[in-house]
Amino acid sequence: MLVDVIQILARWGIYLGVIGTAGTIFTVTTLWPSKETAINRAFIRQANLAGIILLVSLIVNFILFLYAISGRDWQLALSADYVLVGLNSAVGRSFLLKLVGGIFILLGFRLRAFWLEIIGALFIVSSFGVEGHSVSFGTRPYVTALLLVHLSLISWWLAVIWPLMAAQGEERKKFARRFSNFAVYFVPLTIVTGLGMWYSYTGGIDLRDPYQIRLGLKLLFVFAILGVAVGNKLIFTERDQLKWPLRAEAVFALGATLFTSILITVSPSS
Repeated sequence: MLVDVIQILARWGIYLGVIGTAGTIFTVTTLWPSKETAINRAFIRQANLAGIILLVSLIVNFILFLYAISGRDWQLALSADYVLVGLNSAVGRSFLLKLVGGIFILLGFRLRAFWLEIIGALFIVSSFGVEGHSVSFGTRPYVTALLLVHLSLISWWLAVIWPLMAAQGEERKKFARRFSNFAVYFVPLTIVTGLGMWYSYTGGIDLRDPYQIRLGLKLLFVFAILGVAVGNKLIFTERDQLKWPLRAEAVFALGATLFTSILITVSPSS
C-alpha cells in the first residue's frame, strides 16, 4: 500500500515537473515576455523548481518500477543487470527521454539558447508516447498523437497560473489578455483531444466502470478550471481581481493532475 501511494506521488511529481518545465517553455513561446518583467522571472523560478521536482520524481518512479519487475526484491531491483533491463524497457526509454529533455532545457537556460529549450520540451512531451495508457493496447499512432497534443496543451495552459500570480497591475492584465487570445482556440482543442483519448481507452462511456468514474472526476476538475478561466477573461482581468481566481485555478489544477497520476497507475480494463 505504501509503495502504491509513493508511486502515485511520484507520478504526480512527474506531471507537475512536466508542466513546470515543458509547459513553461510552451507558454513563454506564446507570451514572449521581456527579460525584465516579473512574469518572466517567475517563469524562470518555476522552471528551475519544476526541474528539481521532475528529476526526483523520475528517479523514484524508475526505482519503484525496478522494484516491481524484480518481484519486490530490493537487492535484485538495484543490481546493475536489472537497471540495464529497466533502461531497455518502455518505462526506461520514457525516463531517458525526460532526462535528456530536462538537460536540453537546462542548457538552453545557461546558454540563452531558446531553441535548445524547445527541443528539450518536445523530448519531455514525446516521452509519454512510449509508455502508459497510450500503448496499453499496442502502438496506435492516432492515440499517441491525441496524447501528445493534449499533454502539450494542458502543460501550456497550467504553466501560466503561478507566473500570472507573481505579476502585478498592468503587466498581469497585459499577459492575461495575451494568454486568453490563445486560450480561445487551445482550450476547446484540449477538451476535444481529452474526450478522444477517453473513447480510445474505453470504447465508449460507461459510468458504472470505476476507471471511467475517475475519468469523469478528472473531467469535472478540468471544467472547473475552464469555468474559472472564462471568469478571468470576461470579468476579473479588467477589474484586476485575478489573484483569487488564479489560486482557485491552481487548486483545481493540482486536483486534476493528482487524479491523472492515480489513473495512470490503474489499467484501463480494471
